[in-house]
Amino acid sequence: MVRVDSDLIKQAILNLVLNGVQSMTAGGTLTLKARREGEMVVAEVMDQGCGIPPEAQEKIFELYYTTKSDKGGSGIGLAQTYQIMQWHYGSVEFDSIVGAGTTFRLRLPAAAVKPQGKPHEELTA
Repeated sequence: MVRVDSDLIKQAILNLVLNGVQSMTAGGTLTLKARREGEMVVAEVMDQGCGIPPEAQEKIFELYYTTKSDKGGSGIGLAQTYQIMQWHYGSVEFDSIVGAGTTFRLRLPAAAVKPQGKPHEELTA
């Protein structure tokens, strides 16, 4: 479990899914996974697309930076995803291989688990 604004997190994941689909011009598989790593919940979006060129990798979270301007890209999606993760005390990171695909990882703090058992009872003397 994580405590998030569900609409914002849906938007962050949708941005990654759309980018992944658009990067797979020759087809491929888009995979979404989630797991717990200690105190964090990690969601992964993996594509088999064209990958992110090394010269673009340090710029992709900048507002209005896009490698898809000829295809209608606005450069807002990844910047928005980055900001949403910051608002939730999380992070976004990626690994990419040109010609093989990209994996984005969204890391969010796990919500504290409520203790099980009887509700607190007041003692009287």
